[in-house]
Amino acid sequence: MNGKYLYGIIKKDKDRNLNLDGLTIIAYRGLAAVVDEKEVKDYHKLPKEETVKELIHHQQIIEKIIGQSAILPVRFGTILKDRQEVMSVLRKGYFFLRNTLGEMEDKIEFDLVCFWNEQKAAQMAYRKNSKVRNLQEKITRNGAVVSEDKMALGKLVADYLAGRRKKLSDQILKTLKEEAVESYSHVLADVNMLFNQAFLVEKKKLEVFNQVLNQLDSRFADLLNFRLVGPLPPYSFATVVVDV
Repeated sequence: MNGKYLYGIIKKDKDRNLNLDGLTIIAYRGLAAVVDEKEVKDYHKLPKEETVKELIHHQQIIEKIIGQSAILPVRFGTILKDRQEVMSVLRKGYFFLRNTLGEMEDKIEFDLVCFWNEQKAAQMAYRKNSKVRNLQEKITRNGAVVSEDKMALGKLVADYLAGRRKKLSDQILKTLKEEAVESYSHVLADVNMLFNQAFLVEKKKLEVFNQVLNQLDSRFADLLNFRLVGPLPPYSFATVVVDV
């Protein structure tokens, strides 16, 4: 049995036709759901490889649409029984969807991940932290390494790295938030990942946002590696969740 798979919510503009590659829209009072005809199934219980394939396709469709129109992404795997159920979603959520779409219309998302070189950061501890430096010099003078001194040195370096991580992360966030409307923290998925943040940026401020990021990149070139993904639909700020 087939149903209506939802990709996102857009404005229905009578004066403009979108290139939707065979997808259809279901319109209601100036809004429209972008849908496709698909088999009804639980997309969250698919085998891993199939889930990844479907998720990539889902994101590709949404990101193609954003090049033509503002869109509220609908959560991956949302499929309704028929046109009537889609219309019901549009009717019940009309004012929320309309207002949220209006808020997102001139904004896009950028996802920024920052990795740091922990080895270089540890070397900085010896240069900039007097307690670390003094204990290291003591160990060097004594020749033989005492286990207590080794443990104490390791803790001092670990404490320095933790403080340095937080200071850098806070500094990056504070700097970029000044050029963004909103930000959202994602999970740090790697031990060397210092920063994983989504930023909602006004289109008119894209150039400024990129300039500020380039300045940060140049400033911390020896220590940090920035990776920016975008422009994206507002996945982190306005993904629509439909109870099905």
